Amino acid sequence: MPSDKDRLYVALFARGGAPKMPGLEDTYHWGLIVGPKKYPSNNKGSLFNAKEKMNLAGDPPVLRSVWEYEERNTAAEPVSMLLVRVLVAKVRNMSRLRSIFEGTPLQPDTEGWNSVGWVKEALLGAIQDDEALGTSASDWDSVRDIAMWYVGAKKAAHRFDGTVNFDPDKVATWNMLEGTEFEL
Repeated sequence: MPSDKDRLYVALFARGGAPKMPGLEDTYHWGLIVGPKKYPSNNKGSLFNAKEKMNLAGDPPVLRSVWEYEERNTAAEPVSMLLVRVLVAKVRNMSRLRSIFEGTPLQPDTEGWNSVGWVKEALLGAIQDDEALGTSASDWDSVRDIAMWYVGAKKAAHRFDGTVNFDPDKVATWNMLEGTEFEL
């Protein structure tokens, strides 16, 4: 019998600024998307991420960076600035998974911490939990490496620069569990 469990994706979004990480992971903003197995669906899915905002604070006001946890509903179709997704797990218990994500600490005082660090910690927390996920990737390094390889392959194929036609209503997606590509 086929499984209709929601799926967990690592999502890479376009972002401005120069990368600082040795592996260039911070060329992209990283997040986690939970969405239905099949599209189209009435289930809109959810985006979970650590997001940096600029705020004025103090007297006199000074512009400073503030990190916050964000969960928001998102359409199953392409989200603005979403470049690629990598399917990393089947969701067994959504409320448990949400609790893990909500409990993943923000670390703005840690040098070099960013959305990549938050996704790493949130995903590892979910993988190590006995209830949140079913079939899943087993380690961060392989998830990171596949995500960077896949976005690099799509960039090399000119998916993002407008020189090659592709369906903008479909998101390039790599299924890490099966080692296959599909578009949703």
